[in-house]
Amino acid sequence: MECLHNVSDTVKGNVLIVAGTILLLNALGITLKVITILTIVAAVFMILYGFIQAGYYQMIMDKIR
Repeated sequence: MECLHNVSDTVKGNVLIVAGTILLLNALGITLKVITILTIVAAVFMILYGFIQAGYYQMIMDKIR
């Protein structure tokens, strides 16, 4: 707990603001929706990135041309 004494009041205030915002969003039921949306976006990004990384995008573009 001694490490908390070395932290400035500004940092402590910012941590409390973030923590309070997260608690409020959780109480309102918004966090689960946000996490679900972020998970879907991350999954789609990973699929598209894997598609490009594996070279399938280039193969399709070469066949179209």
